[in-house]
Amino acid sequence: PVIASRIQPLDEIIMDGRTGVLADVGDPNAFAQAARPMLADAELRRRMGEAGRRHVIEQFEQALMCRAHEQLFQECMER
Repeated sequence: PVIASRIQPLDEIIMDGRTGVLADVGDPNAFAQAARPMLADAELRRRMGEAGRRHVIEQFEQALMCRAHEQLFQECMER
């Protein structure tokens, strides 16, 4: 699982509470609070880590991203 700042594009990639935890930028206490449950619960870490891996594979797999970029380039060239 990931603990990251609540900024773009991280807030689009990380599903807060499911694949990781987002904490407010510049708030070390928020990062510490996010880390506590993960440090204490191996099952939570495993579950969130697996969910994160599945999410990245499903949404950001290389072939998928290549097709999306190719489509974007095609649309830009048509303008």
